[in-house]
Amino acid sequence: MNHRNKSEQNSILCSRARPQPRSLRATGRSFAFAAALAVVSFSSPANLLLRVSTIDQPASAQPAQQLSDSHQAIPSTAAEALRRLTFSYRSGPIAERLTFTLDDEPLRADLDRSVLVRVFTGVSPTRLDRIVRIDLPDLGVYAVARRVVATRPSDPSRFIEWSIDGSPTLAVLESILPPLAIPQLAFALGDDTIARPTPFGTVDSWALKAPAQPDQSTLVRLVGTGATTITELVFDAVTDRLTEFTIRPAPGRPGTTVHARCETIAPGLVKSWTLSVEGRRRAQTFDELHTPPSELRVGDVLPEMSFQDRQQTRWSLSDSFASAKDTDLGLMLLFRPTPAGDAAITRDVAAGLHAMQQVWRRSVLRSAERQSEPVGRETPDSKLLFARGVAVFDLEVFTRDRLERLHGTWAASVTAATSTPKPDVRPPPDVASLLWTPTGASSLDRLAPDVLAVLLVIGADRTIRALVRLDGRASDDAALNAELETAVQ
Repeated sequence: MNHRNKSEQNSILCSRARPQPRSLRATGRSFAFAAALAVVSFSSPANLLLRVSTIDQPASAQPAQQLSDSHQAIPSTAAEALRRLTFSYRSGPIAERLTFTLDDEPLRADLDRSVLVRVFTGVSPTRLDRIVRIDLPDLGVYAVARRVVATRPSDPSRFIEWSIDGSPTLAVLESILPPLAIPQLAFALGDDTIARPTPFGTVDSWALKAPAQPDQSTLVRLVGTGATTITELVFDAVTDRLTEFTIRPAPGRPGTTVHARCETIAPGLVKSWTLSVEGRRRAQTFDELHTPPSELRVGDVLPEMSFQDRQQTRWSLSDSFASAKDTDLGLMLLFRPTPAGDAAITRDVAAGLHAMQQVWRRSVLRSAERQSEPVGRETPDSKLLFARGVAVFDLEVFTRDRLERLHGTWAASVTAATSTPKPDVRPPPDVASLLWTPTGASSLDRLAPDVLAVLLVIGADRTIRALVRLDGRASDDAALNAELETAVQ
């Protein structure tokens, strides 16, 4: 491939995209990556959750279970392969995790390119019951008959709404959203020819190819050739679901090759996909939802941070690391209380709390194993010195009553996160005692102004070792635990 400058390399990802409405043209850097998967520097998790429904079926009815035995045979033609893929992605609840890589930029430890795709479609004579839900790290989109709504999780006060004719279709979404390198959308919502699997190029012809690995007898490779791009899809003939795909420039064309692996996950219930706008005011442009960039990033040294507990006792980073070794670490879960003021601990925060407890437990067990000592009543020395939760209020919404109720719900969440049938490790010291601060602008806003909750891994020198954003991660336990575990090792 002819690598010239970065703009030429990215031409494959934008030259064929349809013109977008002004409200979505001036998108932020993180949104542009998650949507177009262009080569940009992006430090926040790019978790895209997309869901489509045209008929309400039980979420456990996976298409792979509905296929007849004949669908498990290797297709003999490209047309048959396309029909089977289309049938699969329009026949029930589907969820896949996509992990993206780009050919001209090595993956970085602080760059998460995992994308969640959830599709729920069925056969409907009118297609008026289609539902689409897309969740980016900093943007949620909900599309139903006659309307499309978008919100930013970190901006609880505003939303955007577009009116559409009829039910959401692929063409409707492409006219509103930036281009998505997700061929699953074309199979679920596009026409039957699949002549345009992604917005980045049209396919003139499809052809079946031999599997890349001879022993992968159930995998089928389908290659679409066009004037600007080559699209290669690999799917399993047993499930008729994509296992990976690649989009690369046609010979002689500049551009970047995008590759994604697809992993099946549980889709969830369609009725839970609604995007609530209660309590929000309508914005006129996407720019109004723009969030400023973080001041502090992974590798930066945190300034002194101090908080208070329920008894107004001061807690500080410097005191907590006063006797630390160079290799010691600390964990902090900072979150914004729910805007409704109900003192609820959100599912995302609860997932972060559980992940924090699990990584603490594994660290203690590893330390005990190294010391050849059984884990007893007292917690042995661990690489992790503390694990604390911090409620970050904005001063204008802080009330003492709200804080008092939050202390109670936090303690109950800690009990749920640390309770096991046979507890083998004591929970982190004082984890049930919630810290708090009424100065959001000087704490969480400096770290991640575009999120509601974040997990920090902090070194003994107060260096930020990892910044794990928790928004939209409630059903992503395995990946969340793995990400945090990697950061503390």
